[in-house]
Amino acid sequence: MFKVFNKFCLTILLAGVLLFTTGIVSVSAQNVDIQIKDVPPQVLLSAKRVLPNAKWTMASWDLGDNGLPVIEVEGTLNGKKVEVDVYTDGGIEEVERDISESEVPSEVMTALKKYVPGFQITSVNKSETSSVIDRYEFHDANDMSVKIGEFGQRILITSEDAGH
Repeated sequence: MFKVFNKFCLTILLAGVLLFTTGIVSVSAQNVDIQIKDVPPQVLLSAKRVLPNAKWTMASWDLGDNGLPVIEVEGTLNGKKVEVDVYTDGGIEEVERDISESEVPSEVMTALKKYVPGFQITSVNKSETSSVIDRYEFHDANDMSVKIGEFGQRILITSEDAGH
């Protein structure tokens, strides 16, 4: 587990050196996969507390929205994909659950149709954070994602290929 963490830290360090030596203003760190058996106990315990009936199958190191390292613990619950992003101290950053389109609030669907007309949804997940606002993330077959706040505000459109 520490070898994987060291590899992740080295990736972050090299990205920082690249940032300061080339003047690039944004750097994307790649996820580093780890086996579920190598997840620190406090991280796995936190994921189990949030979703006690989930079956955990994989994990990876990543950077959280605030730039701090998190471990993304992934699994399934009632046949649907779930993910809990946990800080190394066991604190929860985010909980994501795959949902059906029918579970998305109408305000959010209206915003999607208005700002991204013709978007072909292949999957949807609901993201819950410690903040008051939840968000819905829509994905299509072309690796595009659209994130929309729970009241149809704060729209972010991204591509998995961005920055590569």
